[in-house]
Amino acid sequence: MNLPRRCLPGRAWRLYAAAFALAWSLLPAAPVAAQTIRIGFVDSQRIFSEYKAAQEAQDRFGREIQAWRTEADDRHKGVDVLRNELKDQDPLLSEAARLEKETALQKAISDYDRFVQDFWGPNGKVQRLNDEMTREVISKVRDAVELLANRQGYDLV
Repeated sequence: MNLPRRCLPGRAWRLYAAAFALAWSLLPAAPVAAQTIRIGFVDSQRIFSEYKAAQEAQDRFGREIQAWRTEADDRHKGVDVLRNELKDQDPLLSEAARLEKETALQKAISDYDRFVQDFWGPNGKVQRLNDEMTREVISKVRDAVELLANRQGYDLV
């Protein structure tokens, strides 16, 4: 079977290929001429571009991401303000005042870095939200595909 590889991302292609090989090995041995195997294909790119639930999930995801980006930008601007204040006022500050400003700057940088890691780092909120929203869409699509495959007599989808 020659499915075009461009239709699936690398990891998904390997999973589909492995599933196909497993399904093929489980088919009862019989003369090839006596068997008709119906194989269906799911165009996941089309689903995510045309399926309303997928579009809504992408829109919700985009809104959440934008809100988090705005908050990250605000935190970064706060760091920049503190950095510029320290730079501009450095010659005029006493040692105690300079130390206080440097400590405040380091805390702001640390808070910003922690925020970025919590949201965009490994297993961050962005990844978890994407996984959750994708899982919801895939579950609905899987149910619809199974129903359609059973109704139309597909052996493998």
